Amino acid sequence: MYVAGFSRGYNPEKLEEDVLEGLKNSKTLLYLVDNCCEIYFDLLFIGPLIRAFPNLGIKWRMINDAIVGAF
Repeated sequence: MYVAGFSRGYNPEKLEEDVLEGLKNSKTLLYLVDNCCEIYFDLLFIGPLIRAFPNLGIKWRMINDAIVGAF
């Protein structure tokens, strides 16, 4: 499992390299989305990943950020 951690000494200049390396070695990507219109931009992001990593399973989970703290 690959997790990009930003809390302690992470070099943000290596983010793209690290994420791509993590995806090469992964079988599944869990992608969290909310139910707002940003889903359009999520699809623009996911499209190239699907083409670049055709064997990567992508699981979508929708969250509603407007009600997360309500329950």
